[in-house]
Amino acid sequence: METPDPSFRRRLLNEALTVVAAPARVQAAWLEKHGVVTDEIALDFDHAFRMAEGLVEEGFLSRDALPELRLIDSIFDEMSRDESTDR
Repeated sequence: METPDPSFRRRLLNEALTVVAAPARVQAAWLEKHGVVTDEIALDFDHAFRMAEGLVEEGFLSRDALPELRLIDSIFDEMSRDESTDR
């Protein structure tokens, strides 16, 4: 499978972060618009996050962004292990 070009991968990351950072009402509208469940927000971020290191290596993302992206990833990971949350 061919890796998408860097501008596409960076756009995926930007779009995922935009939804993650949005207020709950905007996230709910995004979910309804796309006809998906809440987990899709974290899954979209995860998909984009997995390509972040490559974006750094190619010069399309600052290495300084990685700790914050890792933090978001760890928060989603923690949330996914907590079966009592419905966020």
